[in-house]
Amino acid sequence: MQGRYKLLLKGKIKKLLIDLRCFYFIGRLVTLLLLLMCFQKTSAQVQLILFTPASDSLYTSDLWDVHLINQSEEAFTIFLHGRIEEASEGLIFEGISDTLTIEGNKSIDPEIKNISEDNIIFSLPELSNSDNLSDLFPGGTFTICTSVITLNYKEVLDKECIQIRITIYPPGSN
Repeated sequence: MQGRYKLLLKGKIKKLLIDLRCFYFIGRLVTLLLLLMCFQKTSAQVQLILFTPASDSLYTSDLWDVHLINQSEEAFTIFLHGRIEEASEGLIFEGISDTLTIEGNKSIDPEIKNISEDNIIFSLPELSNSDNLSDLFPGGTFTICTSVITLNYKEVLDKECIQIRITIYPPGSN
């Protein structure tokens, strides 16, 4: 009889070990899924679409020609950070917009017209007098980058860069 109980006990222990391995695997899987869900909820869901400027022209206001889409239910207070760089000159303009609020599950085309002079950096003094940068350069390859940044946490929610080539033609050459 004792031999039978030993075999029965061994079988139950073996089954218990298998059950414990299954619970361990399921526990790890649930933990992983919970971590992924938490990560998705904490990552911001604001998408930025930066529009390409008209051909052969470049204005500082092109930094703010964007469409913002909030794909989450949470409202965000944000600001835009923009940079314009030229291949040979490097950084030529950098600016920060005023704050904006984008409600949950909404999209906006912000109209940013006035940027405080405290929030603008021109790398060359002659640039500070004109919004039309294409008048001040003989042409070149420019990179325009705009970022959406949360006001509270300074987290970059999205960033988009586009590269444009501007060719200035002499008058009457068209």
